[in-house]
Amino acid sequence: MPTPSELVRESFLGAAAEARGLIASRPVAAKWNEPSALDGMTVGALAGHLARAAFVIGDYLDASPSVDPDTATTTADSYFEQVLAGLRASAGALDEGIRARAAEEGAAGRDALVQRVDATLLALDERFASEPEHRAVRVAFDIEMPLDEYLVTRMIELVTHADDLATSVGLETPEFDALTMACVIGCMLAMVRARHGDIAVVRGFARRERDVIEALRAF
Repeated sequence: MPTPSELVRESFLGAAAEARGLIASRPVAAKWNEPSALDGMTVGALAGHLARAAFVIGDYLDASPSVDPDTATTTADSYFEQVLAGLRASAGALDEGIRARAAEEGAAGRDALVQRVDATLLALDERFASEPEHRAVRVAFDIEMPLDEYLVTRMIELVTHADDLATSVGLETPEFDALTMACVIGCMLAMVRARHGDIAVVRGFARRERDVIEALRAF
């Protein structure tokens, strides 16, 4: 029976494969240089940003071999809260950097990006099999966290930006597996519960007329 860690890693790879199929599609190639659903990004740049959800993992694994798993306790939801705080504090500078990196990833074109995604997923599949269950990594903003918690953050990137990319070119959003969606929705729910409290979240679900703060909006 697979361990929880193995299930998360397999789910991430499956989600990344769904995103890869979208990036490789003809409608995406046909609109590569046109504006996307996200302000300041072309379709090609958005595809590059989507692909970065996989690209960064190997980099962080290589750069953080000595992180102590006993001290790396940041969860996926608290990671996003720290990142959002950093984005707010940067007065837009980090957003500009994100857009610039996305444009750089997409600059070589659809075929080159797909080839790089294929090579990355093959390497990660092999890498995950050799990494211990309690592997930890140091990621953006110098945050130390378990690898599998970080993979949940990447699943959120894959799902939300696959939706953005599909919307940009008039395609249906890929269907991700149940575990991926449970991880994604569970993380977002943890974020809004910590931010607003449970009653506010219940109102967001069941009493929208009293949900004056849009409690279910995680980002």
